[in-house]
Amino acid sequence: MSPRLFTTSLALAFSCLAIAACGSSHPKTQRAGSSVGSGASSAAAAGAATNVAAINPNDPALGEVLAMVSGKPITRGQLLRWMEVGGATRQEGREPSSVLACIDQMRDVSIKTPGQLKGSCRERFQKSMESALGSLIHNQWILGEAAERGVKANAGELRAELEKSLGPPDSRLERKMLAQTGQSIAEVRSNLKLGQLSDRLYEEIEAKIPKLTQARLASYYERHKQQYAVPLQRDLHIIRFATDASARKALGELRSGESFQSVAKKVPIVQPIGTEHALLLGLSRHGFSQPTLINAIYRARPGTIVGPVRIFLGYYDFEVIRIHQPRQRTLSEVRPKLEKELPELLHSQTLAAAVKAFKEKWVARTSCTEGWIVENCRQYKVSKGSESYDAYTL
Repeated sequence: MSPRLFTTSLALAFSCLAIAACGSSHPKTQRAGSSVGSGASSAAAAGAATNVAAINPNDPALGEVLAMVSGKPITRGQLLRWMEVGGATRQEGREPSSVLACIDQMRDVSIKTPGQLKGSCRERFQKSMESALGSLIHNQWILGEAAERGVKANAGELRAELEKSLGPPDSRLERKMLAQTGQSIAEVRSNLKLGQLSDRLYEEIEAKIPKLTQARLASYYERHKQQYAVPLQRDLHIIRFATDASARKALGELRSGESFQSVAKKVPIVQPIGTEHALLLGLSRHGFSQPTLINAIYRARPGTIVGPVRIFLGYYDFEVIRIHQPRQRTLSEVRPKLEKELPELLHSQTLAAAVKAFKEKWVARTSCTEGWIVENCRQYKVSKGSESYDAYTL
């Protein structure tokens, strides 16, 4: 996920920020909860269920290192701060940070007892912590990659974005926005900077996308020639009937000279997909999934009216009117299609390769403490078939 998306996904849907009451059963998370319990509990007792500080800045446990990204630490304090203001950009403000507010917000008809409420809250809070740590790690990846490539944010653009987000400097609107989100100006600026650096990195990748030339187009065609082969096909008239009797009656009408189109108009049921006025063009061997019907069509001699052929979908009368032998479409025939599709393919291939290299590089540089191993850590074990990362997003 890009930092621009992370700035937006500061709206992480935390169902509970009650660190005291909703701490995870995981021992690490439990200790994080215990370090801030008094602030949340006092807020609950006072009835101030929302927008209260959840972090005790004097807690020595806040300095515990949870992960290292290329030698730079991510601490428990950074994690809890990210979670505290993680949802702060939403219009409704920060999430509740007391047990009473958490349980009240988590009202659910499927949850019957206080113990179940607390357990559900604890489970969601653990997932929120894992998601937040993954976000912080990823942010460090972007900062590190930008620094190594010499990519810098534009100070003028940052000032403009900051004013657009918060209002004029030192204005009432700015103070109001900061109060609503719980963020500092430095934190807002940092998020905007991450978005800008991410955009610059994407721009560098896109600058390396190969241009479409006629030589590259011809080379691609030769390497994928089989994709542009046209198989054996048949054009035919075909009508589906609900009963054997109606199919046999229509067969007599067709053999007496009535057209398939006129007979089809009298049939009340839905006709085969792809037909228009009882005409189906370019039917291949894979056009119908029922072997009985497709085999009958491919055995039939052109100009012979056949029927009824029964399958579970109904009864069919048909007449093959033309056979198209297999052939290879030439480069001239497929050029318009390739000229439209190849630029998109080159773009996706270049981006996927760059993203893969970026993630492999930074995962290898990211080490997490036992008990805090999330998807962006090098110690994380991906089970087969469960890979979840976006191949096109830094």
